[in-house]
Amino acid sequence: MRLKHKPIETGDKFDRLVVTGTAPAYVSPSGWRGRCWRVSCDCGARLEFVVREDAIRSGTTTSCGCRRAEVRVANGRRN
Repeated sequence: MRLKHKPIETGDKFDRLVVTGTAPAYVSPSGWRGRCWRVSCDCGARLEFVVREDAIRSGTTTSCGCRRAEVRVANGRRN
């Protein structure tokens, strides 16, 4: 059986996020379970937070929010 993706391990880096460990699984209201990981951002603003594995792999979550602020400044927006 082939794995679709390389397994995520502690120390792996996804854009600005560095995986620091595992977190309790996410359970949706319909019963779907998803794996979660503890991550930290390269900017150092937040120490550690939890992100679902599908958000890391798809690129939906790429930072702690620091990238959003940088993009706003680059695009000339203040809000």
